[in-house]
Amino acid sequence: MPSLNFGTGLKTFDMNGDPDKTVSFCPTDFNFIQRLYRAFEALEKLQVDYIGRASANLTTDEMITLISSTDKEVRGIIDAAFEAPVSGMAFGKLSSFAIADGVPLWGGFLLAVMSECDDGFVVQTAATNPRLQKMLGKYKK
Repeated sequence: MPSLNFGTGLKTFDMNGDPDKTVSFCPTDFNFIQRLYRAFEALEKLQVDYIGRASANLTTDEMITLISSTDKEVRGIIDAAFEAPVSGMAFGKLSSFAIADGVPLWGGFLLAVMSECDDGFVVQTAATNPRLQKMLGKYKK
């Protein structure tokens, strides 16, 4: 059967230099970016809720349960945004609420992905216009 071959913009990135931990996405896919931003908004709200509940006088068991259930919820939101189980590779056994570089791990991960999306648009926009102009030039007479 003949095949149509075309670029999809899909890119694969390793995580923190580990080639065994990869994530694939199209940095210029509006559907992905929409899921990504919705996930970020949901996680910001979850973070506020988590801090509020963690500030209450909880027993050690209640705090452990809160941390565990909230971490599972964070991972579910991230996996849904990517439509793939990437949170396990991104965080491993660490809590997604662990703090690194002043932000929770989930925030650092999503900000890195958002940065790739932003950079992807800059590169693709610069490459698209000349290509498009060349194609359109063939038909303008």
